[in-house]
Amino acid sequence: MNRSQSLNAPPFFDGSNYVFWKVRMRAFLWAIDKSVWDSVKNGYVRPTIAKSEWDKAGLALTNADSKAINVIFCGVSTDGFHKISHVKTAKKVWTILETTYEGIVCYECNCHGHLKKECPNYLRGKGKVFPTTLSDSKNSNLDTKGECDSDGNYRAFMAITSVDSKDDLSNLVDKLGDNNLQEAYDSLLEDCETQGRVG
Repeated sequence: MNRSQSLNAPPFFDGSNYVFWKVRMRAFLWAIDKSVWDSVKNGYVRPTIAKSEWDKAGLALTNADSKAINVIFCGVSTDGFHKISHVKTAKKVWTILETTYEGIVCYECNCHGHLKKECPNYLRGKGKVFPTTLSDSKNSNLDTKGECDSDGNYRAFMAITSVDSKDDLSNLVDKLGDNNLQEAYDSLLEDCETQGRVG
């Protein structure tokens, strides 16, 4: 969005910084006429009677919605235009843009911020979830095949224990490194139970 803004041309959205564009576009639509912004905000329902029988209020609402659609179409890139060009009302156009650029919702898990193809639930089902370890080493997220159950779920164990000194931490790390993961987990679980830390 490195374009300067003309008072006669709508703000241009190139696919980046949607929130900035949205505020500017709302102000631009409002400046045309309050009814233009109202058609975006509240929606527009086309009258069911013949166009020749529309009253002045119905015609004004139709014109406001048409102006809003035109301004938004002129204010988006070709890529954005292809996402909204089939829509017939300004509110629906605005909703599609908001959903696409502001509030992406995954159809797999209904969470925000990622698409289905990036969803951990979806990837787990496809066998594309990689085991990750907590480490400062560069090789902490290795692209290796982990063991999973018949449903494709990976198993991870975590235990929380208090460490009072660096020596205690060093001893704990040595203890974990010498045994396999299950044995280390069982040992930590026993330690926690004896200290009364398991709830």
